[in-house]
Amino acid sequence: DGMDVEAMHEAVTKAAEHIRAGNGPYFIEAMTYRFRGHSMADPELYRDKAEGEEWKKQDPINTYRAKLEAAGVFKPGDADAIDAEVIQEIEAAAKFAVDSAFPDESTLFDYVYATPLDQEA
Repeated sequence: DGMDVEAMHEAVTKAAEHIRAGNGPYFIEAMTYRFRGHSMADPELYRDKAEGEEWKKQDPINTYRAKLEAAGVFKPGDADAIDAEVIQEIEAAAKFAVDSAFPDESTLFDYVYATPLDQEA
C-alpha cells in the first residue's frame, strides 16, 4: 500500500535487507494515487473530481501527520512549523539558483555518467 507510510517503510526495509545480504535485486510495487495531472497542461478530464477528493482523505502525508499527532509525537502546530522551515529552505535554494551565474559551457557534460569507483573524477 503506497498510501501507507509504515507499510512502505516495512517493504523498503525488507528490500534493503535482501539486497544488502547479496540476494540480488528486489522489486517493490507501490500502489498509490496521483493527485495531480500528468503535467501543468493536463486538465484531468478523464477522472471524476469526487474520486480525487476521496483519495485525498488517504493522503499519506496528512494521515501520517494525524497519526503522529494522535500518538503525541507531534504537538499541534509542530508539523506546520516543519513545513514552514522546509518552504523557507526551498525558497532560499531557489533564490540561490536564480541569483547564481550560469556554469561554464565546458562543464556541460560533467557528471552525465557516473565515474567508476576505482577511477578518480
